[in-house]
Amino acid sequence: MNTDNKAPERSSSPSPSRSRRRRRRTILISAAMALLGVTMLASCSGCSLSDLRSAAMREPFPATDDAAIAKLHDPEALRADLDHFHALQLEATPDIEKHTRLDHATATLERLKASIDRPLDRRSFSAIVDQLAASYGAGHIYTLTPAADWNAWAAGGGRVPSYRFVDDGSTLSIRPRDGVAPLPEGSTLVSFAGIDAGELRTRVRAAVSAETEAFLQQNFPGTAPIALWGMGLEAPYDIVLRDSTGAIVEIKDAGIPAQRKRRPLERIAEDKAAVGQDAGDQGSATGKPETDPWSFRWVGDASGEDIGLLTWDSMRSGTEAAWAKELDRVFAELESRKARGLIVDIRANGGGNSQNGALLLESVSDNPYRGASGKLWKRSKPYDAFMEASFEWWARILPWRSFMGIGDLELGEARWFGKDVPPSNDPDIKRRFGGPVALLVGPGTFSSANMTADMAKSYKMALVVGRPTGAPVNSIGECGYAQLPNSGLIVSFCTAYFLGAAGDPEHGGPVEPDILVPDDDGGARAIEVAIKALRERNATPRQDARSTSFRHRFDQGLCSTRQAPSGSHGPNRPVMDPSPR
Repeated sequence: MNTDNKAPERSSSPSPSRSRRRRRRTILISAAMALLGVTMLASCSGCSLSDLRSAAMREPFPATDDAAIAKLHDPEALRADLDHFHALQLEATPDIEKHTRLDHATATLERLKASIDRPLDRRSFSAIVDQLAASYGAGHIYTLTPAADWNAWAAGGGRVPSYRFVDDGSTLSIRPRDGVAPLPEGSTLVSFAGIDAGELRTRVRAAVSAETEAFLQQNFPGTAPIALWGMGLEAPYDIVLRDSTGAIVEIKDAGIPAQRKRRPLERIAEDKAAVGQDAGDQGSATGKPETDPWSFRWVGDASGEDIGLLTWDSMRSGTEAAWAKELDRVFAELESRKARGLIVDIRANGGGNSQNGALLLESVSDNPYRGASGKLWKRSKPYDAFMEASFEWWARILPWRSFMGIGDLELGEARWFGKDVPPSNDPDIKRRFGGPVALLVGPGTFSSANMTADMAKSYKMALVVGRPTGAPVNSIGECGYAQLPNSGLIVSFCTAYFLGAAGDPEHGGPVEPDILVPDDDGGARAIEVAIKALRERNATPRQDARSTSFRHRFDQGLCSTRQAPSGSHGPNRPVMDPSPR
């Protein structure tokens, strides 16, 4: 109301169409300036494209406060979160009914909703969401453990069991950690914390997202402490065993201190305060500084240590430049020592960026190959929202969808990329080692590492040794993440389906090794078999190292793999990969 009885003075605002054009011009100019700034930064500072990508990313979700940890959520809100989780998978995953156990997941959803009969905190609810995620039977659909809740529990004196849990496919057993007294010889587990051993095994298995039985068993030890925590169990833990004579043995386990976890999707920092060392079967990250996920040493037999062993435990995004530099160093050492073979151990490699695997394989083989026979990629609102939230402001104004190769996809559209592209070589990556090469694989070989094993096997780029890998060669991946609206728990979803390197849509199994080592437990056995196999090949190394280093080519942006569909098979983000539980 105008109290002065005067007509309000008109402002000289532009017309709506002119305003929109002006805003569009402003955005384009800002984007151009940002792109110019990025280019200048790259040229002046000597940083690589990977460094710039890492700088462009941020943690997409806010930190969890104490009030959220303590809050009890009403049953209706929690049921709504379960519905949201299921709807998320349906919206984001291409052909989800073909590549998951969708009917089983739908039935599990209704069962879990009916089971919620009281308010729950995030700790208890996370155990329920874990079951829903695992019911799809896809290793890339999972829940991230609520780290703030876990860390608050750990800081308050929370303790995990002093024993590791092992599922051999039929029974549950426990094994003492280092420094813990051995169990009676020949003893079997009767119950743990008042829960029958068979029932506990069933409950933990129901929380593991996996596509193969071997991968489930591989991840069982890491899942068990988290599952016990989600059940609300606390130390001391009452353990009941039956010894070899049939007598009952009771142990009261005080447990060991729980280790701190990294916040979900916490971006890896470069300073010494960064966290990220794997905490083994606690399934967490400790407070130690981040280290490179690879190591190199010399191995051999009675005839001498003349075979290089490169252990590579992660292809996580953000390590591309360092990995290229490490390969420069390793191949220089192999040449100087006149190595008679190379073993690359990816048995514990959960994946990351598949281009890292392609760089390795093209360095040891001239054989034409392709990373996959096609990638069915789907654009969705959840994926757009996750990517937008993951970029710093200056990256969001750039045409990032075009950079990723999905710029012209409509919302809800799925399209094949790189479908049936013939095998070939990247001319910018030169072979660096002419001797025989073995690739060690096993149930822990997952995601982009599984893709690397598939390439090596399909195109005979290396001798594959060990046990079958932890995922089918044809599978869904390319994860995005979202927060459930009420509890705030962070969950994954898949945006792409990958057709394996051989292009066989009927191949439903994992990568099978050329030499099966059925008794390999991730230790020395497979290494011994690989050494013997390389010796039998009796090849003399053909050294043809090029003067141009991997690091130089990487910094020039030449290390992309044309044969592999864009992106990585696993989570597409520069953070520690949270292993599917």
